Amino acid sequence: METYIRQRQLIMSPLIPSRVIGENEPLTAVFNKVIATREVNHKGQGLFVTLKLLPGDLVQVRKDFPHFVDRSTVIVRKMGFPEIILPGNVRNDIYVTLLQGEFDRGKKKTPKNVEVILSIHDDEGNPMEKAIFPGAGYDGITEYKSVIYYQVKQPCWNETVKVTIPIEDVCRCHMRVMFRHRSSQESRDKSEKPFGMAFVKLMKGDGTTLKDGRHELIVYKVDVKKAEDAKVYLTLPTTWAEVEQIEKQTAKQFHHSGVIPVTKDSFQIATLTCSTKLTQNGDLLGAFGPGHSWLKLHMCFEQI
Repeated sequence: METYIRQRQLIMSPLIPSRVIGENEPLTAVFNKVIATREVNHKGQGLFVTLKLLPGDLVQVRKDFPHFVDRSTVIVRKMGFPEIILPGNVRNDIYVTLLQGEFDRGKKKTPKNVEVILSIHDDEGNPMEKAIFPGAGYDGITEYKSVIYYQVKQPCWNETVKVTIPIEDVCRCHMRVMFRHRSSQESRDKSEKPFGMAFVKLMKGDGTTLKDGRHELIVYKVDVKKAEDAKVYLTLPTTWAEVEQIEKQTAKQFHHSGVIPVTKDSFQIATLTCSTKLTQNGDLLGAFGPGHSWLKLHMCFEQI
């Protein structure tokens, strides 16, 4: 039963974003504490969740269990693909998880109250409207704003959203992340501007999509006008892994004080792409991409 719950939690995690239960603890941390505690004196209060596995496909389940599943029930797609993908099952979903970061306090005496703002933009810097879905049953939004932890130097968010954009637009889109300090005083909070920015392209130059897994993004300063100009910052590296690769190829060291200076801050995300049209495999793209021949197809399959 414990293994089953863990499997279901992986599927449900992007659908229920973490919310703050205390000043410095995300909801997932509270869950872990409750699970580890043998005796919990809840005095009849708490949140109780019941799981029930219903056999059959969606049509059959609605017919056999109308009291459980009706037309108003939100249907959630799995984070990943089933073993058999039926014709007509077209998907182009990118799950993005805001993991954690470490932020320099700068001139402040205490750590910043960091808010992460995620948005999707094209190569001209124009925002993609309603491309982000914070949970099942939600309408699309243009900006996703994270939970804010009070005076935490190394906040851990673990908040997952789904990004859905037309397949033909993926090649010219990127995710942009802005970091902003939120003041507890309303008068000061209105004047607070973003202090950092990070971004990552959804598709590489070879036509493959962003690889699944963790990505340590470079956090650039935003105190210059060029930081919000997509034509300028899109020429810069996005991750520290990309910097290492460039340094190996060029035998030159990356300059932290370039067109847009790099901060001392660090930030990590995780991505998972579920697409029936796009691939992360360059060999697979070469086999079925434009300009392929039977010889090239044979060579690509041997590499795959």
